[in-house]
Amino acid sequence: MEGQVCVVGAGVIGLSSAVCIQKKVPNVKVTVIAEKFSPNTTSDGAAGFWEPHILSDTPQELIRRWGNKTWDHLKTLYRSPQAVEAGVILLSGYHLHKTPQQVPAWASTVFGFRHLTKQELQQFDNFSCGWFASHLLCEGRKYLPWLMTKFKKAGGKVQQGKVSSLNELANHY
Repeated sequence: MEGQVCVVGAGVIGLSSAVCIQKKVPNVKVTVIAEKFSPNTTSDGAAGFWEPHILSDTPQELIRRWGNKTWDHLKTLYRSPQAVEAGVILLSGYHLHKTPQQVPAWASTVFGFRHLTKQELQQFDNFSCGWFASHLLCEGRKYLPWLMTKFKKAGGKVQQGKVSSLNELANHY
């Protein structure tokens, strides 16, 4: 049975969702409807620096699971020939804190996590704690066109328009 799905929005969340639906639900027709497309979305001006954070009342286990799935996806892209086109790069740097901090839950996930030495901390005024790690970063201005190409190659359709209410779509999808 062939179904129809509409995804509203063409930023990272919308296009990622559309591609995932295509992959997980065979024989479904997916349409993305958005007022703006790349390069005019909020996602085009942003970069996704992988580092999960607490989200309101979201259970820690869900944050961990979602974070790990995202890390695995980005790591697979980073190690693939598509990394440059998809905008997935490795970014290494210091995490500096003025007060002692607990080791973050993601420390064992990123590449090369280590605590800074006293000598390293002396290079930075007013910081008493820190670590060094290499994270994955996803550049929206590259990732969105890469996702859109993948979506269209899989038969996805695109429609420009403003959706004021999901009720507008109810009779079509």
